[in-house]
Amino acid sequence: GGPDRPLSGMRACRPDLRVVFDPAGPTADHVRAAFSLFLGRAPSSAELQEHTVAIDSGWIGRLEHARSLAVSLEWVGRTVDALYRSALGRPADDAGLRYWRDQVAAGLAIT
Repeated sequence: GGPDRPLSGMRACRPDLRVVFDPAGPTADHVRAAFSLFLGRAPSSAELQEHTVAIDSGWIGRLEHARSLAVSLEWVGRTVDALYRSALGRPADDAGLRYWRDQVAAGLAIT
């Protein structure tokens, strides 16, 4: 039981969740795992340093950091493109990507 239980099933299929939400693990590991989970890529050296310093200095917490990536324009763009590929069998065109990214930025939920 305990507060960790809801994530246990997701951790089985996404082991990077354990690292993203591990409050005791190294900050750089958290940053790498969060980028992988939400953006599908590794952070650049500059991003790794910037995000690690922001967390270690207390400017942003780990959960807030993960949330910021989960609502970033990069994440929205990846999600819109994935939806286009799934529904239409093609990548999102520039105009469609901009339109849907703006819709999400204005508060439209992607479900």
